Amino acid sequence: MKIPFWQRDEAHPTRAIDRVQHQRSSRKIIGVDVEADFSRVHATMVLIQGVGKYARAKPLFSECVEVEPSARSLLQEISAAKQRSDLDFRFASEELGCFQSDCIKGLMLKNGISKNDVVTVGILDPGAWATEEEGRRSWRSFTDANRISHQTSLTIIDRFSERDLADGGSGFPLLPLSYWFLFADRHEKIAEENRVFVRTARNKTELVWLPASDGLDAIIPEIKYSEHPAVDSLQVNDLVRQYVESSKEPVHRIIDGSSGQTVQENSLEGIQVSTLDDFGFTVDSVRAAGVALLANSFIDQLPMSIPELTGNPCPRVLGCLTPGSIVNFRRFVLETSKVTPTVMKLRDAI
Repeated sequence: MKIPFWQRDEAHPTRAIDRVQHQRSSRKIIGVDVEADFSRVHATMVLIQGVGKYARAKPLFSECVEVEPSARSLLQEISAAKQRSDLDFRFASEELGCFQSDCIKGLMLKNGISKNDVVTVGILDPGAWATEEEGRRSWRSFTDANRISHQTSLTIIDRFSERDLADGGSGFPLLPLSYWFLFADRHEKIAEENRVFVRTARNKTELVWLPASDGLDAIIPEIKYSEHPAVDSLQVNDLVRQYVESSKEPVHRIIDGSSGQTVQENSLEGIQVSTLDDFGFTVDSVRAAGVALLANSFIDQLPMSIPELTGNPCPRVLGCLTPGSIVNFRRFVLETSKVTPTVMKLRDAI
């Protein structure tokens, strides 16, 4: 007899059976990311094995679509404006939605992917930030999920930042936990490598601390994020070296997530430097793959907002669902039936 999840003991022998069932599950999810300057739209299909904290991700295919200069200028203007009307957001959604849909359909067409093979599509875009009179920051997405779902017949999950803001968070950053799923040392028996993911883009450098996991039954460990205004390879290299020297725990590997080799291995004694190619990713596909992990967490009902990073009082499940065709949405519902919800403390749930 299967024990209800609220009565299960993590150390009970039947948990091994549950782990095997989790690992057998597999799904294909497309992640779509829009660059911060609205210049390009990236889409990456990811194969995800297992569910919840047991998930392992593997990139399959990627696609990139250039945004036309006229549409890019319009999106940049609306995003930077101090005051925006609903008509402005509608124009922005229509312009951006065409390129998002083309990117998704181009990815599927070039690689012979059927709509029935895709469980869902996760979408993240820069949107527009605004400061209200009370000093509180608000954010609104440019993605029109209903339009994209109609054009592709796929189930869409988006508005991750808006959900975090609604729960009391800042809506940023959202991808560090996705990077942990993609790049951390999560060996099932012996996980020893603490890693740091470094990504340089748009005159800033992001550093994400990826601690080694403690086995299959371990909870998600503490992930740290920092952002710095470094622009060239020498500054990035100095920044990484300072980070490693000041780290309280040993760093075993640096993952260079930028174009070219910005992190020099010869200046970091005893620390290995890896590139995205070593993990099967490119600079353009890695963020889109992270968005796919956000969408997967919505299916698994796995909280992705880290209180230490977004300021959200409690870890929350992020995202908003827009159903696709009946056949595609039925596939999505069947995937949710494979998941055992994460047990939360009563005070956190309240």
